[in-house]
Amino acid sequence: MKNILLLTIIALIALLTGCNQGASSEDVAQVAYDWEKATLMADYEREQDLLYEKGTYEIHKESPARKSSIKFEDMKIEVYYDKENEWYYSLISYTNPDEGNKVEDSYVVREKDEELKIDIEESKNIDESEIKDSFVREDCVNCE
Repeated sequence: MKNILLLTIIALIALLTGCNQGASSEDVAQVAYDWEKATLMADYEREQDLLYEKGTYEIHKESPARKSSIKFEDMKIEVYYDKENEWYYSLISYTNPDEGNKVEDSYVVREKDEELKIDIEESKNIDESEIKDSFVREDCVNCE
């Protein structure tokens, strides 16, 4: 009887561990925020660190650094998971505290070398309304 109980507990632990694999919505939102902040600051080196494929976003390569007071809490970030492609969509909206303009961006977030990265090439193809119609929202970070 003790062996059955022990095997049941081990099986339950293995099952729960398998369910917890993958990124959390909070992790996806954090990477999207880090990317957005890096672009606001024209931080080329940080942008390259966050890219799924380095060199696919070169806009700030020669740009002078800027300051940004954006905070994670300032951004509404909706997270959707695409099981077929095994990646996340992050749909971001916020008002830039430094410029006062409304910003809406969308990114594909993928895992590479056990880290979440922004796939800027795949992000170019995002249709937000299609994402909202086709996938169940996993989370909405910083939403009221």
